[in-house]
Amino acid sequence: MLLWSLAAVFFGGLLGGELFRRLRLPPLLGMLLVGIAVGPHALGLLDQSLLDISDDLRKIALIIILTRAGLSLDLADLRKVGRAAIFGTAFARRQHAGSGYHWFGHCGGVSGSCCAAYASPHG
Repeated sequence: MLLWSLAAVFFGGLLGGELFRRLRLPPLLGMLLVGIAVGPHALGLLDQSLLDISDDLRKIALIIILTRAGLSLDLADLRKVGRAAIFGTAFARRQHAGSGYHWFGHCGGVSGSCCAAYASPHG
């Protein structure tokens, strides 16, 4: 069942992404909606063994997303939006610094990094 659940998430995500791309919407939104739909809080189509390793899969996905965003940055574009990216990162990290949870600080860094990646004029 684990293999079928992985296949459903993978191919469903690809189909959802392609559908949203054709609708001129971000493909990631289609992938996210498919993931929510097949997940345990909606249709519940996923095997429990996949849900048990979902934390590790989320970490891998985050690494891939941030690596792709970082590799697609152009230094000239980053210089154009650099000040906004620095302030966005500092603000996000400040919002989470007093929470007492170590990983919230990382969320601030991640959100600031994503702001810099998506603030690019050519992104």
